[in-house]
Amino acid sequence: MIKIEKIEFFNYRQYRNVSISFSDKHNYQLHILRAKNGTGKTTFLNGILWCLYAKEYYINDESKALKVINETVVQDANVNDIIEVKVRLTISDEDKYVIFERGQKFNIFEDPLTSLKQTIEIGKPVLKVIENPKFTYENSKVYETDDETQRIVKQYFDEDIYSYYFFDGENLRNYFDKKNASKVKDSIYSLSQVNLLSNASRRTEVLSEEKSRELTKNKNLDLSVYDQVDSLKDEIERLEKDNHDIEVNLSVISQRLDDLNSQLAGYKPVRDLQLRREELDKRLKKLEKEKDDIFTRKKEFIRTYYTLFHLYPRLKSTLNMIDYKEKHGELPPRIDKRQVEELLENHDANCPMCDGELNDHAIDHLKQLLLELEVSSQSSNYLSSIKGGLENAIGRCNNYQNECQSLLNDEKNNSDEMDDVKQKLDVISKYLMTYSDDHTDIIDISKIEKERNELEYERSSKEQRKGANEVCIKQDREKLVKLEKEIKELEKRDNENTLLRKQVTTLRSLTNAFMVVKKNLMDEIKIEIEKNTWESFKNMIWKKETFYSLEINDEYQMTVKNYNLNDMTGSLSATESMALAYSFTLAIHKTSGRNCPLVVDSPLGRVSDENRVNMAKELLKISKDKQIIMLFTPDEYSSEVADIYDDTVASIRDLSLVSNESEIGKVVL
Repeated sequence: MIKIEKIEFFNYRQYRNVSISFSDKHNYQLHILRAKNGTGKTTFLNGILWCLYAKEYYINDESKALKVINETVVQDANVNDIIEVKVRLTISDEDKYVIFERGQKFNIFEDPLTSLKQTIEIGKPVLKVIENPKFTYENSKVYETDDETQRIVKQYFDEDIYSYYFFDGENLRNYFDKKNASKVKDSIYSLSQVNLLSNASRRTEVLSEEKSRELTKNKNLDLSVYDQVDSLKDEIERLEKDNHDIEVNLSVISQRLDDLNSQLAGYKPVRDLQLRREELDKRLKKLEKEKDDIFTRKKEFIRTYYTLFHLYPRLKSTLNMIDYKEKHGELPPRIDKRQVEELLENHDANCPMCDGELNDHAIDHLKQLLLELEVSSQSSNYLSSIKGGLENAIGRCNNYQNECQSLLNDEKNNSDEMDDVKQKLDVISKYLMTYSDDHTDIIDISKIEKERNELEYERSSKEQRKGANEVCIKQDREKLVKLEKEIKELEKRDNENTLLRKQVTTLRSLTNAFMVVKKNLMDEIKIEIEKNTWESFKNMIWKKETFYSLEINDEYQMTVKNYNLNDMTGSLSATESMALAYSFTLAIHKTSGRNCPLVVDSPLGRVSDENRVNMAKELLKISKDKQIIMLFTPDEYSSEVADIYDDTVASIRDLSLVSNESEIGKVVL
């Protein structure tokens, strides 16, 4: 179990000189900090984030925030003094202690206009990591380069999923967006070392290509084909990464557009216009789909008629030839070949046509007729069989004008209707962009509409770029398949270097095996997270007849279903959303194999009634095997919570400000 042993603050905001130890006094690893709003709960959380990442993620507006240095320290200092802000976080992990210490120096100067002391940052915040062995006399290891320190931070508290270690109960929305889900997926695979299989697969693939080059280097092989393959793979990877980034950006843009549309729809004076626009948007999307269908029909029309008109002279002459032969009786009659064969087999009987005797001369005639039927009937049947197809093809050519005009009419009608819809949408947008009333200070419709237009343009541009990328990816993959086929054909011709050939085969088999194992492991991890999330969620929620199942897709987005198997994820209450966020967070910790601590601000702030008790009990149970640090206000730490988290199971501390409210006073245990 990884635990936070101590947090030390020096001149950091209101934590001027504060040290808090989290020693084990109970069977539970549960620690509670109580403080009034404005005392420093969120600052405590931000202090840890600043120490690890040099960022304070839980600040409303970083551009308007005070500097991290304590203001009283600044005013008490002398001009030109150098003051350092430090936050030191000590954790324990099996056989060692790991200390994360970040410092930032400030130079003091006096503002000539106000005569107040101000600060200038000296350099950037610097992180140092120290590893101290617990049970041996080995020397400590100190890491100070960015690469080293970031590697260790990622090992314990991956910044990409910081909110799953340092949890803000008031900021639930961000826990379930697509951007976070993608980061969770990547981080879990990194922590679970699934990525090692990807690295191994890439390495064996590279080795197999190197061996293939050796195998063919003396066979007059144009080795530039390998460079082309590498170049294509690099280009495909670049385009796919670009599309991945575009997808993430589009998710954020769509989320913001939904917010803006909701604001417009929620403002009564413009609600009808917004609803009308939504109807027009739906109609425009339908028309765009019809436009794509018409374009597909046009391509098929051109391809079909190009072929028909190219072949028309031959089609017409062939049909005329068949008609002529039929008219002048040049096609042989349709004689039943089987009947002739039966006559030859039973030549003792009389002829069924003339009732004459079948003598030798008649038998010879029938045999000759049978030979002629072998050729002439085949020709006759073939010409007869193609006649219908020829007539249809020529008839289609004769209908060209009508079919072409119909297609052009559909295209024009679609274009006219699209222009009409766009014009109506443009009128609505222009009206909203210039809209003004007496409530602009509450909701600025013009500003919202301008931002909405900018986002729509950005979304359209990104979707076009994504589409162009997909076309290029498809073309590059087709080229890649041809080149790889060419390489395989060249390798087949080589009958020498048996050992190299076996090595190439083995390496390629290993590459495929690594990818299969990786896929299986990824599936197992997802299933395990899904299972653990569902178990915790059921225990935290009082409703037992509402929720039926929980699913996590390959992109790590969650779906909660009711007993009618309907998706109700978007209908969860604040309490249920918090339970789901907790459950997912704890499942990530457990499945990744890194049992890290969980620090939570406002752990039960959105929860009430029976759910509050259920959730509090579930978190207490979890704290037997995981360190949990909770930050409560007195109101949040209600009587029903206090009954569960009394001082026999939890270490409880109270934070308070000194009389002038400039810093935290004593931390009372």
